[in-house]
Amino acid sequence: MQRAVRIWLCFLALACGLGAVHAGRAAGTEYLWRTLNVEIELASSGDLLITETQSYDVTGQKALQLQRTIPLTNVDRISKVEVFENEQALAVKTGIKDEHFHIRWRAPHQKAEARTFTVRYRVQGAIRVHPGGDQIVWTALFGDRETPLPKGAVTLRMPSDLAGEIQHWQSYGAPAAVRQLDARTLSFVPSAPLQPDETLKVKAVIPHGRLDVTMPKWQQGVDVPYVLPGLLGQIDAAVLIVVGIGLFACLYYAISSTVYAEDNETATTMGLDRDTGTYRPGDRARPPPY
Repeated sequence: MQRAVRIWLCFLALACGLGAVHAGRAAGTEYLWRTLNVEIELASSGDLLITETQSYDVTGQKALQLQRTIPLTNVDRISKVEVFENEQALAVKTGIKDEHFHIRWRAPHQKAEARTFTVRYRVQGAIRVHPGGDQIVWTALFGDRETPLPKGAVTLRMPSDLAGEIQHWQSYGAPAAVRQLDARTLSFVPSAPLQPDETLKVKAVIPHGRLDVTMPKWQQGVDVPYVLPGLLGQIDAAVLIVVGIGLFACLYYAISSTVYAEDNETATTMGLDRDTGTYRPGDRARPPPY
């Protein structure tokens, strides 16, 4: 009985210790999230122009060191990074490490209060080219947070020449209210606060080929069945005809050579003279007796 009590006490102590560590991690942060609003604009070039408005309740009394980390799994390139506070541009450092793009900035020292930062960047090669419809997929409300996100919202806007042509839209991750605001604008709003590491990914599908985009480099190593047709579509028809004729000629030559070699081998075995087609004297091979 005493041994069982000791075991239970150990479990309780361990649970309390883990809770204290978690609480200490949250309490040790210099800010708490307030809101995260993300606007995604699809350019006619196929690039995504992203604007993140990040609002915090600052709890510390020193300058903030902030960072935004973006996975490069389904992206070719990220460029034109800018960070602002109250329309004032801040110094930004960017870099790539472990297949992630890192954006770092330092906020000037101020007293504890609410602060808002605007992060802008361009994403190239983010559209997944597919014969059934080209797909825009982006994890807008990211999960790289140490504290919960009370409120968030995502707006996805298409070019004017794609108005009324959005075929399908949906979200993944955290439950969200999804609706179409107008012919080219979609809205995604989480139904509840997002916990740390909880995300909201948005998706929209447009008709294939409406934008003049090629298959991104990252997709060429993933969607193998669609790579060859895409490449063939970029080759001139005349080139394909010439290549086809060349392949047919090579195949015909290979088959003809094989048949000729087989005929010679058969003739030699039966004792036939290859020039006259008659049997040579002294050859053991003779035609069958019938």
